[in-house]
Amino acid sequence: MSDADPFESTDEATSGDPFAAPPSGEKIDSFLGKLVLITALRYNPVIETKFGEKDGVDVDVVVVEKDGKGKLYEGVSFLQASLVGKLKKTIGGKPTLGRVYQRPTDKGNPAWDLEQPTEADKAAAR
Repeated sequence: MSDADPFESTDEATSGDPFAAPPSGEKIDSFLGKLVLITALRYNPVIETKFGEKDGVDVDVVVVEKDGKGKLYEGVSFLQASLVGKLKKTIGGKPTLGRVYQRPTDKGNPAWDLEQPTEADKAAAR
C-alpha cells in the first residue's frame, strides 16, 4: 500500500484537529467483490432500522487496489448478521482482510460474507 497510514488517528488528542469527518455513508454493496481491510471499531447492540431493531458493527474499511493503493472509508456501519458476528470478535484486534461476497442461504436471501484472502491478496494489502 502507499506510504500514507490508512489507520492514522482522527482523535483530537493525537491529531491536533478537534473535528471529525462525517461518516462515509457507504453501504455494503459498494464493497461487493472488492478486497477490503476492515478495522472493527465498536459493537452497537441496538440500532433502529425501518425493519426494526438490529445489531451492528461500526468499522473503517480500506478498499485495496491491485496497484497496492487503498481508499479509506471511515465510520461505515455493517448490519449484516454474518459480518456482525465475525467482526465484533475483532474489535480491538488486528484488521480483517478479505474479499466481500454473497453466499446462498436456505432462506433465499444471500448472506454477505468475507472470502479468505489469497497470498496475492495479502501481498497487495502489505
